Amino acid sequence: MGPTLGRDDVELIQRDTLYQGFFRLEALELRHRLFEGGWSATMRREVHNRFDAVGVLLTTRTVMPWYSSNSFALGQLTTRPPPGN
Repeated sequence: MGPTLGRDDVELIQRDTLYQGFFRLEALELRHRLFEGGWSATMRREVHNRFDAVGVLLTTRTVMPWYSSNSFALGQLTTRPPPGN
């Protein structure tokens, strides 16, 4: 297994709240450390925070087949750890 990256390997440059209501939509500008060394280019990602609500992604295989890819995931960066952890 290769090296793993954590929160210290992500630099959050800017965080903007685009919408605040039942859910929150944020725009993040960030960069992350690369496995081969150095840092990525700055990127902008939108994050949908639904707090304790349930979210469902409905799809039809004939219309939108499900696939997996290697990508940079923001979920853990924007999630606060539970109290006591």
